[in-house]
Amino acid sequence: VLPPPTPTLIGVIPRSAWTKGTPDASNIDPMLPVKCITIHHDGMSPFTATDFSSCASRIELIRNGHRGKGWADIGYHFVIDRSGRVWEGRDIRYQGAHVKDQNEGNLGILCVGNFDQQTPSMAQLAALDRHLRVCMLKYKVKSRQVLSHQEWASAHTACPGRNLQSKMDGIRRAVAWPLSPCGSRVPFALAHHLHPTSLETLDRAVPDDWPVSMHKSQLLPCWRLRRLWKKIIT
Repeated sequence: VLPPPTPTLIGVIPRSAWTKGTPDASNIDPMLPVKCITIHHDGMSPFTATDFSSCASRIELIRNGHRGKGWADIGYHFVIDRSGRVWEGRDIRYQGAHVKDQNEGNLGILCVGNFDQQTPSMAQLAALDRHLRVCMLKYKVKSRQVLSHQEWASAHTACPGRNLQSKMDGIRRAVAWPLSPCGSRVPFALAHHLHPTSLETLDRAVPDDWPVSMHKSQLLPCWRLRRLWKKIIT
């Protein structure tokens, strides 16, 4: 008999919103402490829908496919749709089924779609960034421990598709800098030392895709901020 489900993270749609199915309690292992996060695509037919009902149906289709393989439940712990909604998959109390021989302590995040045949949406990538930050903070996972499915030596797969795989280095660089408590895109280590007025000025200078495309020196119009930055990163 399964115990009551774990409360979902804030902003995550509970699995009760998309399925009435429950995991097979006789065929599921407890989750060990989370030590890494793996990103996937579903690899099915291209998916462009953004409405709630279609996305819920897609996730249920994936779950049924996994159950058909004899698995206890959907293999992933979280699912991100093309509108940027984050859905609860397998309860985080339980080990996932998403990387061969590497599921222990491995949190699985699925981005809906086939990224060999389509590209992830901007809303989907933004939600992935936000949710990775939440999970990394909660479970103390470093950016180097965020991998795609194909980056595991045991996987032998094209997942998460070339159009998402090509973004993995940028994703890791971005999530390496936690957001400051006020939601600023300025790195927390720097924001912590700044007066609110300076922080607001600096934040306006940071483009949406920083730090992937912008050199650090472009962010610091003030010699004091340059000195502070040098002190923090050395």
